[in-house]
Amino acid sequence: MLSLLDIIIFVFMGKMNRANQKELEQQQLQTQLKHQQNEIQQIESQYQRMSMLRHDYKNQLNCLRTLIEENNFDEAKAYLGKIIGSQSDILSSHIHCSNSVLNAVINEKFTAAEKKGIETTCKILITIPEYLEYDLSILLSNLLDNAIEACAKEESPTQIMMLIKKTHGYYRIVVKNTIRESVLQKNRELKSDKENKALHGWGLRSVAEIAERHLGGLDIYEKNGMFVVSVLLANDEIGNLGTKEETVGAK
Repeated sequence: MLSLLDIIIFVFMGKMNRANQKELEQQQLQTQLKHQQNEIQQIESQYQRMSMLRHDYKNQLNCLRTLIEENNFDEAKAYLGKIIGSQSDILSSHIHCSNSVLNAVINEKFTAAEKKGIETTCKILITIPEYLEYDLSILLSNLLDNAIEACAKEESPTQIMMLIKKTHGYYRIVVKNTIRESVLQKNRELKSDKENKALHGWGLRSVAEIAERHLGGLDIYEKNGMFVVSVLLANDEIGNLGTKEETVGAK
C-alpha cells in the first residue's frame, strides 16, 4: 500500500515530467523557428539577386535588339546564348508588394507550386508593418509548404489561394488548398504522416505559437472542397499605421 509520501512523490514526478516535456517541445520549436528565419533570409538574398538580374536582363535585351537591327546575327545568337545561361535560375515574380521579405517568400513558394502544376492566387489588401515581416514570413512559409505538399498528393487540377487583409483590428491571413476528400475526418489532430515524426509536424505548431505571441488565434476548417487555415494576428500598432493601404493581386 502506498504511503502519503509515496503518492506526493509520484504526483510531483509526474508534474516534473510534463514540465520537462513542455520545455523540450518549446526548445525544439524555437530551434525550428530560428532555422526558418535563416532560410527566409537566404530566400530574401536570392530574391534581391534575382531582382538585380531582371534589371540587367532588360539592358541585355536592348543590346540584343541593337545587334539584330544591325544584322549582326551571329553575334546576336552568341549573346542570346549567354543571356539564357545567366538567367536560367531567375525566380518567377508572382506578386510584388512593399515588403521585400514577403515578396521573396511568396514568390519562392509560388514558383515551387507552379513547377508542380498547382494554380496559385494571392491577394494582399494591406500594407504589412515592418515589425511583422519575419513572423509573417515564417507563418506563410509553413502554411504554403503544407498547402503545396497537400496539393502534390491530389489529382490535378489543384489550387492554392492566399489572402491577407485587416479585420476588426486584426491581420487575417488565409491559405486554402484543394482537397478531394476530408482531411479532418481522417486526421483531426493533423499529425504528420512522415517517417521521422520528431523532425516533422512543427509547421502548424510554429503558426500557432506566432498567433499566440501576437494575441491572435488559429482556425482550421474545410469548405467547398478546400482545406482552409485562417490566422488572426493582433494589430500592435493601431493608431500608428495611418490609413495607408496597398492592394496586391496575383494569379
